[in-house]
Order: sequence, then C-alpha cells, then structure tokens
Amino acid sequence: VFSGFTDDARPMVEQGGTAHVLEHEQVLFALGGASWSRTGSKGDWLEAFEAIGVRTLPFQSSNCGVELDLPGSLAVHAGR
Repeated sequence: VFSGFTDDARPMVEQGGTAHVLEHEQVLFALGGASWSRTGSKGDWLEAFEAIGVRTLPFQSSNCGVELDLPGSLAVHAGR
C-alpha cells in the first residue's frame, strides 16, 4: 500500500506492517480517486504528492453509469 514519500521524494509502500522504500528509475502510480471511501478510494494520497511539489487538480466526478441485464447469479451482488 502506498504510504508516502521519503524526504528526498522516493516512494514508500507498506506491506505487512513494514515500510519499504522503492528503489526504481520509474514508478507507475494507480491509486484511484476519492469517490468511494468504503472501498478505500479516499484520495488521501494526493497530499503526499503535493508535499513533494507535484502540481495537482481537485478531484472531479468521472464515473459513468451503465445498464446491464445481469444473470441471477450476479444480480444478487448489484450495488455492492
């Protein structure tokens, strides 16, 4: 789980209660937005990027809706 950056802007992750500093030339971040906190999508990672000088924009809604005719075995899970 992404946990922030070191003082020299190296990314850190936490795994099993232990912090690790990533030592890579490039890192791809796929951290999600801030739209659904019950799934962990809180956008709390944004402050870490701002703290190291990354310019950011406020979160905006970008979800879309679809209509599906789900089979019964999947329909019971709709909205969860």
